[in-house]
Amino acid sequence: ERSASPRPAPPPVCPAPRSPRPDRHMAPTKRAAKAQGGRAAKAPRTDPVGARVDAVAGALRRAPEEVVPAGTRAMLCSLVDGACRTAAGERHEYQAKVVAMLEQTLHRVEAHLQKEVEVAKAKVDGVSGDKAAQQEALELAASKLRDSEAAEAQRREALAAAKAEHAAKVEELKGQRRAQAEVDSPFLATSRDVDSMKKALEILEAVKSASVDSKMLKAMLDTGKRFNVDSSLLGSAIHATKKEPADRGGFDLVVLGNLEEAFAKLAEGLAATMASGEPARAEAAAATAAMEAAAGSTEAAVSAAAELVRSVAEDVRAAGAAGRAGR
Repeated sequence: ERSASPRPAPPPVCPAPRSPRPDRHMAPTKRAAKAQGGRAAKAPRTDPVGARVDAVAGALRRAPEEVVPAGTRAMLCSLVDGACRTAAGERHEYQAKVVAMLEQTLHRVEAHLQKEVEVAKAKVDGVSGDKAAQQEALELAASKLRDSEAAEAQRREALAAAKAEHAAKVEELKGQRRAQAEVDSPFLATSRDVDSMKKALEILEAVKSASVDSKMLKAMLDTGKRFNVDSSLLGSAIHATKKEPADRGGFDLVVLGNLEEAFAKLAEGLAATMASGEPARAEAAAATAAMEAAAGSTEAAVSAAAELVRSVAEDVRAAGAAGRAGR
């Protein structure tokens, strides 16, 4: 019996050749040339200030983690727009401090990157001798440690100054709030008097057409006594209000009308008093709001300074560890 002959192996399959990448220096196709030959689109308007602000924010976002930790980077990026878009001569002192923090941080990033470039260049060029390379690394670590320690001292001084300024602003705010309370107190008392007089007028209006509860009458008459309404007028009003509306005579109606007129004049005077006190009250409220904003700004400055202290303390620890490892 004949054995089956083995099948021939299939020919190897070659991968399809890759199409060459288009050269950016090649001449444009006809369609592209036609599109380029059309009417040129207007160049979009540029915002030079915005571009520079974006450049600062971009540099912060690309900063190495070991130089600017994520928390510090996020905080500084949130402050870039508000501080840098304001002209230098128009910046608030706290905006100027933010700009100084940004500048210091970018200088640290620049110094770090420059040192990394130097180290990388030394490796590429092939520094001869392990001993020389080790000595250079030790000197670099020692220099970085000295710089980091000096920066830490400066940051701690800035933090102490920020805390002192914030404490002063908080005390100023407390004093302003007390001053506002002194302005508001008589205004609020007058407001309560206006409400009482309005209620008395409402009761008197109801008395004209119907009998009302004795407690309401007492409240109306007490209001008149509190505001020194003529006692004889109030006494006559008491007698008039005890009668049913249909039983009141002409004198009773005159008494109630005079009482209403007296209440109306008192209400008008109270309203004028409130109106005259409103400017001072508004001024005090505006001063309080301004001091609250200032205290909030100093609080934010304290937080930013504390974050920078934590960041530079990490640099000091890292530089010390690098020096020990180099030995």
